[in-house]
Amino acid sequence: MQADEFLREVFHAERRVYNAGDPTPLMRIHDSNVFVKREDQGPINAYKWRGAFNSIAAKHAAGELHHITCASAGNHAQGVAIAARKLDLPATIFMPRSTPATKVDAVKRHGNGNVDIRLVGDDYDSAAEAATMFCDNNGATFIHAFDDLQTVAGQATIAKEVIQQFDEDFDYAFLQIGGGGMAAGVSSLLKQAYPNIKIIGVEGEGQASMKASVDHGERITLSQVDTFADGSAVKRPGAIPFELCRDNIDNYMTVSNYEISDAIRRLWDEMRVTPEPSGAMGYAGLMKYAHNQADPDFLKNNKILTVITGANMDFSRLGQIAMDSVAAKHKRSYYRFHMDEGRGNLLGLLKDVMPDINVSDFMYGKTNEGTAFPVIAFEATSERIAEFEEKLAQNNIGFEDVTYSPAIRARVIPYDIDLVKDSQFYQIQFPERSGALRELLEKIKDFSEITYFNYSFSGESVGRALMAFETDNPQRLHNIIKDNLPASEPLDQDTVDTIMLQSKFSRKDSPVSQTSAVPSP
Repeated sequence: MQADEFLREVFHAERRVYNAGDPTPLMRIHDSNVFVKREDQGPINAYKWRGAFNSIAAKHAAGELHHITCASAGNHAQGVAIAARKLDLPATIFMPRSTPATKVDAVKRHGNGNVDIRLVGDDYDSAAEAATMFCDNNGATFIHAFDDLQTVAGQATIAKEVIQQFDEDFDYAFLQIGGGGMAAGVSSLLKQAYPNIKIIGVEGEGQASMKASVDHGERITLSQVDTFADGSAVKRPGAIPFELCRDNIDNYMTVSNYEISDAIRRLWDEMRVTPEPSGAMGYAGLMKYAHNQADPDFLKNNKILTVITGANMDFSRLGQIAMDSVAAKHKRSYYRFHMDEGRGNLLGLLKDVMPDINVSDFMYGKTNEGTAFPVIAFEATSERIAEFEEKLAQNNIGFEDVTYSPAIRARVIPYDIDLVKDSQFYQIQFPERSGALRELLEKIKDFSEITYFNYSFSGESVGRALMAFETDNPQRLHNIIKDNLPASEPLDQDTVDTIMLQSKFSRKDSPVSQTSAVPSP
């Protein structure tokens, strides 16, 4: 494609897209030369309105449209819905059944009666196949999410605004890639404006179809894609984006889901914005790239651009993203310990081996009369972790790093029902300060043994844990708990019975997944 042809399309796009929304701000992250294009502040909280509206408005003006359809994981669908409403066109939108409810609801809201939503298949490609079949059967016009010249030109208005908003040259740009429409349009204009800029395309580790295609010399189709970053989960890049990305992107890199989660956390800390996973992918690439540079002041010595492409995420995903963000780069490490079962031994581990370590997660169920396998997570520097492991070795305490174990991510806590059924279950509430729980364990160590412990730090000032105690003196245990942690309460028998029914530990010689730790990627 000739550069002049594409620039003409961008010129026309500028005259159309602002009928649907206003330019978005370019914001600097403090203490750095990193500039973030805030597409999350657009009319659909994502950039896709630009391409969708430009493509539909252009075709409508040419008299080509009577009924429109598209396939989308959510953001493109919202852009099509806005265009359908503003241009008073009927739209049938196909979305994967796994699309977050937030995005489905937003499409309905933006369409305001002009949109019929159909949930089909488990990924974008399945939805696209259904949409194509609908066009063939009903004479509708398919509005492609990325493989359409006018769609790509509409996305390129992001770069046009950046050039107008910043009066210096950028040294780097980190652009996320799904189907490639945004990266293609933005990189083309950035190269025109800043000939010396280095543009890095960023893809998810399980989504890198563009890099694979560029390396192969032609578009290829991945057999499957990781859908953690659902907005960029595309098996095959578009033909037009492939050509433009091949000519304008200097290098490609991938980021893990953990690194994306950490980027979301960083953007919250630095800008109080919570992007969806694909929205933070470019920033995740920037952070990974900067970490690997020899220059410790890379972020200050270079003017760097990235784009927050969207912030349409289900609230329910935040818990897992928060967990993954601290697991990234071992900010939070999970260890499974092998130690003698018995009263006071768990306290000894906390008190003697890790007295000054911030415990952020605790998972334990009694599975064996002789050996305990508690899983404890803590947050510390890599140097502190090394010191801790050395101390464990000195105390002859067996352990293994299970930070990336699927069982840990799912919070699987095995226990033997026969060893736990006679325990006293409590919902414990304690102040989130160092030593609060240890003080309780110190008082009960001589007559009570912990048989179940489920706790995860929530960020509140009050910690909450589900705990079970095997004790010789239930009344004394109750009095001590109430005297020291008055908000704590014993569980009623119906609740305990339900807990007992939820798990039956069958192997008494070893805990579930004891040896299934997944190594760090």
